[in-house]
Amino acid sequence: MTNYSDLLASVALWVHRTDLTSQMPDFIALAEAEFNRRLRVRDMETAIPSTALVSGEYALPSDFAAMKYLKADTSPPQTLQLTTQEYLADKHDQAGTPLYFAISGTKAICWPTSGSIKGVYFAKIPALTSLNTSNWLMTKHPDLYLFGVIAQACVFTRDAPLEAAMNQRVDRLIASINSDSKAAEISGGPLTVRVR
Repeated sequence: MTNYSDLLASVALWVHRTDLTSQMPDFIALAEAEFNRRLRVRDMETAIPSTALVSGEYALPSDFAAMKYLKADTSPPQTLQLTTQEYLADKHDQAGTPLYFAISGTKAICWPTSGSIKGVYFAKIPALTSLNTSNWLMTKHPDLYLFGVIAQACVFTRDAPLEAAMNQRVDRLIASINSDSKAAEISGGPLTVRVR
């Protein structure tokens, strides 16, 4: 199972239904929405190049799922502290190198409000469609796609026992994938404290 067509055929086989073709894009989109909420792995990491703030704001990319880190583009770079919108709302506008940021809808709000930032965010998984027939998650973890889409199909067909079994598999796979990614991130030697 390596692509969109393979996934459709496998789901139909597992749920013993051949009449769900028109609903399948919805099942895939719902499964991907869950994956985007719960997966935080290195394959999703995307660099934010140095970008000048505009009135203390940075427009988030359209595929933004979550921020890994954000830094002021200074020498040396300074990591911004994540805070709440309410905390920043109490701050008056002040020029200077940003120290804090908050996520507000489709933008990151930084304070102080001038300078440039850079960082890394977690990008949403590229959606599987009949035109975009594969992505990194399908290539590396076709089992997660299979069980996730079957679970969504079972909601539609009201097959509660199979849905529960598939959700258990999805939970275990997501935990394992997240754990393996975290372990790979710190492998290769002992952790050391970096001086800032």
